[in-house]
Amino acid sequence: MYRNDEPHYIGKTQRPLWKRIHNHVNFTNDKIYNFWNFFSAFEVRRGSDRDEIEATLIAAMPTANSSKPTIQPIPIPEKAIRALAKRREIKV
Repeated sequence: MYRNDEPHYIGKTQRPLWKRIHNHVNFTNDKIYNFWNFFSAFEVRRGSDRDEIEATLIAAMPTANSSKPTIQPIPIPEKAIRALAKRREIKV
């Protein structure tokens, strides 16, 4: 959900999307009630990917989400580390 052009809230649902939107629009005690003015949605077919995609989006954008997702680090292969170090060398 966005407030003007800024991402405001990122969420997911397994219920019908219209029910989730309805709750955000009509329940005044909803934490994001009246703080957004449009939304975008996309379908993630594999349920096992939903948490990871949501966490990545929350981590990548400043939002009103209260959760602080943890994304498991992926070790960088030694070959890649050496290649990056080589690119950083300053040539005089």
